Amino acid sequence: MLLPFLWPVQVLDISRTGVLLESPRSPALGSRGTLQLTLAGAALTAEVEVRRVSPASTDMTDMDGCFQVAVGFVAISPEARQVIERCTNV
Repeated sequence: MLLPFLWPVQVLDISRTGVLLESPRSPALGSRGTLQLTLAGAALTAEVEVRRVSPASTDMTDMDGCFQVAVGFVAISPEARQVIERCTNV
């Protein structure tokens, strides 16, 4: 399933295999979409799949409606992978 809409997310962590995002919405597990971001001055685009979704905060006094979303790379160009590896020192 491709996500048919856009929404902004914040990148919390990135690795060779995927990205941890903070999102104002909770996508369904297994959803696929296109992630576009700029890393080290390079524009990257990758096809991703939602692997895990959880509330961004476990503190009941800080329920801002955000979610942590772990996505794995499904398709990523060799150039984008090189940028990620350079930035994560892998």
